[in-house]
Amino acid sequence: MNPEEIWQLADRNNDGWMDFSEFTRILKKINIDMTPNEAKRLHRDKLDKHGFLELFGQLSKRSDLKRLYASLSNNDSMDREYYLAFLQIQQAQPTEMTSLSFEAFCEWFEQPENSILNPQTHDMSQPLMQYFINASHNSYLTSDQLAGSSSTEQYKKILLGGGRCVEIDVWDGPQEPIVYHGHTMTSKILFRDVIQTIHDFSFETSPYPVCISIENHCSEKQQQMMAQIMREILQDYLLTAEPSLGSLRMPSPEELKHKILVKGKRLEEDDELPEDAVEPPKKVVQKKENFKMSRELSDLAVYFQSHKFKDLDEVLLDQRSFMHVSSFGESKALRMCKTTPDKLTRYNNHAFSRIYPAGRRVDSSNYNPAPYWGCGCQLVALNFQTFDQAMLMNLLMFAQNQNMGYVLRNNLKTCLVVSCAVISAFNLPKPRNNTKGEIIDPYVEVELVTPKEREKWTTPIIDNNGFNPVWSKDPKPHESLKTFKITVESPEASFLIFTIKDKDLMTRDEFIASGGVCLSAMQQGYRHVPLYDYQMKILTESRLFVCVSSAKAQ
Repeated sequence: MNPEEIWQLADRNNDGWMDFSEFTRILKKINIDMTPNEAKRLHRDKLDKHGFLELFGQLSKRSDLKRLYASLSNNDSMDREYYLAFLQIQQAQPTEMTSLSFEAFCEWFEQPENSILNPQTHDMSQPLMQYFINASHNSYLTSDQLAGSSSTEQYKKILLGGGRCVEIDVWDGPQEPIVYHGHTMTSKILFRDVIQTIHDFSFETSPYPVCISIENHCSEKQQQMMAQIMREILQDYLLTAEPSLGSLRMPSPEELKHKILVKGKRLEEDDELPEDAVEPPKKVVQKKENFKMSRELSDLAVYFQSHKFKDLDEVLLDQRSFMHVSSFGESKALRMCKTTPDKLTRYNNHAFSRIYPAGRRVDSSNYNPAPYWGCGCQLVALNFQTFDQAMLMNLLMFAQNQNMGYVLRNNLKTCLVVSCAVISAFNLPKPRNNTKGEIIDPYVEVELVTPKEREKWTTPIIDNNGFNPVWSKDPKPHESLKTFKITVESPEASFLIFTIKDKDLMTRDEFIASGGVCLSAMQQGYRHVPLYDYQMKILTESRLFVCVSSAKAQ
């Protein structure tokens, strides 16, 4: 909450004054621990709005930045030589402040340029397979895989959040095709309504192409209806033009701006059920589907043609393999990442791979996406309805290119050593299910996640302070960073993640907020980490202050 919101929450009777009971209640609400005598001294009988905002500003003063400023200063005036060295060596930034006062120093640190993330504008003119693509699994579901609700609203959320590949499981309906998770109790929605939602929201956040991944379980007649519905609703957005016979190159995201591509089977492919289909209970005797592909639907799968992976040599010999997409369950793909990573990486330089969650994940949990990105897998599909660490990593991956849904793969291997210090936090919220109103006891879990391994360490606990907890009182934290033992080989698929929790001696520690950065987009030095709540919503008034560095391993 910002100061204005805090005032509105505190002044319950809207009389323009904050009495002592309202003052002590709001202090607890914003996680400030204060003795009654100290609270009375600051309150002074009554507080109006102006007085409260002034007091809030005093309470918000940064002791951590004061110590850092003092280490660069002489008699409360910053030494210009130290300051320039600080910018060049610690921050690696050429920017200069017009004023060297402490107030200007604090204001400068609040600027977006001092975030841990260095957002870039990636080259969008390379072939599509050279990008990681923001992909979702079973995009219609809002909760679990067995009895959850299906909703067009979920497609809207995914597309507005930067998703560029959505999945639709399509089955025969009474009159027209329907969407749901087959052989389960999930609710059903119309295919027509899903396509309309995709039409309406595909290009609100990003102009770059959207892929519709079709899991087709329909009769030939309703497949024809699917094709007709997509042509009628998507119109010029729908890519239908076949590449020229001599074309041996996948178009780029730039060339496919405002286009919707269909991923599906072509008639020349062997018929088979989708790999991630949920099998019916064993006691139920099910007749084998008499599957026949519709020419009308087949013709819409132009650049994303579903192919069963057979052998790398076969892919290398096929000059049109750049249009092929092979789907792998997470377990099979993980085995390949561990046993034949070079083979999978080479495959992804010639064709597309899509990874999907195992069927056992009926709770819609997610797998760790880093190993698959580390081998260049372009479509790492996650359950977007579950807000977990995997989805945070997905958010951090695509944040580095302005949330456009595409991140250019650089395929470079480099060995880095990463170091970090957690300094402080400000204005932390209470846990999601906090009913007692207690002031939190925060600590931070710091985790380095790479495609091959992960390492975690934890800060000390700060008792009764969620407003401005300080973990490092060292005036120069950059001289005492904690170095991770593991070495980073693929910065573009490795992440530094911060998770803030509330220590609870009676029950399980509760989640407060999390944030982080993909190492390929990490700014070094003293940085603020944007924080997200349990629904992956940005906490605009909260922040974590850290010092980070990465250097080539010796």
